[in-house]
Amino acid sequence: MKESQSFVKQVLVDSAKEPRTRYALAIINNKEDRLIGAGELNIRDTHNKKGEIGYIVNPDYWGNGIATDVATLLIGFGFHQLKLHRIYATCDPRNIGSIRVLEKARMKKEGRIREDLLMKDGWRDSLLFSVLENEWV
Repeated sequence: MKESQSFVKQVLVDSAKEPRTRYALAIINNKEDRLIGAGELNIRDTHNKKGEIGYIVNPDYWGNGIATDVATLLIGFGFHQLKLHRIYATCDPRNIGSIRVLEKARMKKEGRIREDLLMKDGWRDSLLFSVLENEWV
């Protein structure tokens, strides 16, 4: 609960910054009026017009295309409203579901970033996916 409250507070602080570089969205199941996840687009390099997307969906809702819809929405927003040139995402190589989401969102696998994240059980690799503005049109 504290972690969620911290996240929301930080999102509110970041949304008021100028220039804004973080766009976080809640994923709501309208039928149940329930928060089921979040999506985020972060501008990582304003000069080179690069952004990174991420998402998290409650496992009870996996397999319904929600993450793909969120990733696609974030990419479209990044290219059309924010005028980015390149948008990327990373994921755990063992996360087949997330790999499929990124592929369905028309991102291309660029490669593997070795020992990219320090986790509780040690270093973890990440797969890197991206899409360019001229590929999105």
